Amino acid sequence: VILVNGKVWPYLNVEARKYRFRILEGSQARFYSLSLKSRVTGARGPAFKQIVTDGGYLARPVILNDPKKSSSPELLIAPGERAEIVVDFSAYVPGTEFILMNSAKAPFPNGAPPSPQTTGQVMLFRVVARTSPDNSAVPANLTTLTRLANPTRTRVMTLNEQMGAGGPVAMFLNGMPYHGAPVTETPTLGTTEMWEIANLTADTHPIHIHLV
Repeated sequence: VILVNGKVWPYLNVEARKYRFRILEGSQARFYSLSLKSRVTGARGPAFKQIVTDGGYLARPVILNDPKKSSSPELLIAPGERAEIVVDFSAYVPGTEFILMNSAKAPFPNGAPPSPQTTGQVMLFRVVARTSPDNSAVPANLTTLTRLANPTRTRVMTLNEQMGAGGPVAMFLNGMPYHGAPVTETPTLGTTEMWEIANLTADTHPIHIHLV
């Protein structure tokens, strides 16, 4: 089953206006590729405007799940990752229902596709009448991102997996365990480095660096 805020396949009544959703992907191993689709017709929509990733605000909103473009990407999110999106329900009449669908294979990206009746569904949205005007707007520009200087050094690290009879039993970075290993990477204060992580395991793994 799929849990949202601790509830199994919940529903949320949404007024015909914009909503900002803060998403934390809390599954232990499952990736999600998320889209909204009509419960009746299966048509895609409404669109997502992604404004935030793990690293903070994007320079400008990115449109996902766009019902006007068949090639529009979905919101792909991995365990531990965060995202913030704005969804506008104002174009839909009260009574319209949308299902938040998941299309990501497990394990990602070459595993089995999700079942449309179970792991392929996340939650339900029901559009209700608006109780007050919606004067909100998503800015065209969200923040100014300053590009770092060209790196003075590139570090290459490997992500390794130890397999047992029943599957993976341990994960290593550069052949060392995550806990108890000595410090090996010591960048100099004020310098810019490029870190490349080579994934030598069979599956996709999310990577995020703390204190960035």
